[in-house]
Amino acid sequence: MSEAPAWAFIMALFLVITAAVFFAALDIWTGESLLIQQAAQRHLDQLQTGIAIEAAGATSTNCGGYSGLYKARVTNSGTRSVSALASMDLLVDYTSATGVRVVDRLPYGTDWSVSGILPDTRDPDLWDPGETATLSFNPGAFISPTSGGTVVVVTPEGVPDSAYFACVPPKSTGFLSPTSQAADTGGDGDGFEVSPANAFADDASFASNVDGSGDQHRYYGYGITIPAGRTIFGIEVRLDWWLATTNDDNLLAVELSWDGGSSWTTAKSDLVESASERTVVLGSSGDTWGRTWSTDELANGNFLVRITAVSTGVQAFHLDWAAVNVYYEAQ
Repeated sequence: MSEAPAWAFIMALFLVITAAVFFAALDIWTGESLLIQQAAQRHLDQLQTGIAIEAAGATSTNCGGYSGLYKARVTNSGTRSVSALASMDLLVDYTSATGVRVVDRLPYGTDWSVSGILPDTRDPDLWDPGETATLSFNPGAFISPTSGGTVVVVTPEGVPDSAYFACVPPKSTGFLSPTSQAADTGGDGDGFEVSPANAFADDASFASNVDGSGDQHRYYGYGITIPAGRTIFGIEVRLDWWLATTNDDNLLAVELSWDGGSSWTTAKSDLVESASERTVVLGSSGDTWGRTWSTDELANGNFLVRITAVSTGVQAFHLDWAAVNVYYEAQ
């Protein structure tokens, strides 16, 4: 072989190897550059993402080692919206009622979910900055009532926050008095026709319904004020009432409205007859009268109490006080 072809072959081989090395290096550099860009974007996403768990607690009045649903209210404190809510992580760390420490990642849709976003007036179903998401979760085991636990929420960008959760007894409004009243249809149409406003307070004066079986009367304007987003655990209606006589069969029935009187709950009744004033409480701290209430539905203009007097004879019903007490989530 002559020297010229040999040198040509060597140069060609050199160029091929150089090109291969160059393109391999270019591929590596491109890949590294892409990874750097992705890391930079992820870092920017993390810088723009922020969450703050405002409160966490049970959604039940049962605080004796309760294992059911708990809620965590989490505010988007960052500057970017979160759309992939199902991609978030929720972890719990607690001591069970049997004294065993439990650390678990709860699966979305099975043991935890997003039960609401407030105010959610912009971009529905998107968790925007300044909005508060309510996460409902079930730890899965009975929790020691003396220890509670810790819940950790992690965004899809890997930004976490944690808070202590426990079964906190509910708050209550205490018995509130109505400030407005009106006769409703039913019976002879005049409701508690004698001094109906006397049922506004627990005192010596009273309202009366005379010979009007089926008469209905609305009491409202209770001034119920509960922070938005709180769970309503139960509603009580207190009636201080009595009869002129205990002849025949008599009862007072109560219904509640959440939409200004367009709709009503199923009635609860007191059938105990007494010729002297007695107090009865219908409902309880854990009785929502067959429905789930929002705090807005308890506000003046929406919430009403309707009382119906029923008798099989000629009867006078006397009503001293028609009060309402609401039990709600403490945190």
